[in-house]
Amino acid sequence: ASERAVAPLTDSIVCVSSHDLRLAHERRISPRHGLHVIHNGVDAPPVPPARRPPGARLVLGCTARLAPPKDLTTLLDALARPGCERWEARVFGEGPDRPAIERHRDTLGLADRVALLGNRDDVPAQLADCDAFGLITDWEGLPYSILEAMASGLPVLATRVGGIPDLVAPTGLDDAREVDGFRRLGEN
Repeated sequence: ASERAVAPLTDSIVCVSSHDLRLAHERRISPRHGLHVIHNGVDAPPVPPARRPPGARLVLGCTARLAPPKDLTTLLDALARPGCERWEARVFGEGPDRPAIERHRDTLGLADRVALLGNRDDVPAQLADCDAFGLITDWEGLPYSILEAMASGLPVLATRVGGIPDLVAPTGLDDAREVDGFRRLGEN
């Protein structure tokens, strides 16, 4: 309602993703000609940082606030599935759901494979020590965390919600396929 109320006072409204643009059209926030998409961005190094060679365990990085809409319990459930033993996760971020996420991790027996590292000032360096990046979330605009992972040269595993499809192209693999040892979330 507030966006619709101030729209007549603006020349243009910027949406951060195609999804947000569609929502603005559907909700009649402003005339079509006044809505534009300008994606978020991050400074990327001219050359992605050097990453460590893959080891015995593959490292999945995740930068997220430990609260909805992020869904770290689904990520933990996926890591606990048979066939995913080679993967460990490093989660960067804090939030009110941390105690529940820690309990779920411990209940699944993942304490030795999932580190909740809290807020970090060195996320780019941490991502350089990962093999892939994952963001499981219920909704998003256009997440900076995925942009930062891409700037680090990491492949991204993410839910197809909000503006994420503007950043991450579908692989064309179905949910039963295996990608470098990490089974898709929908696998039976």
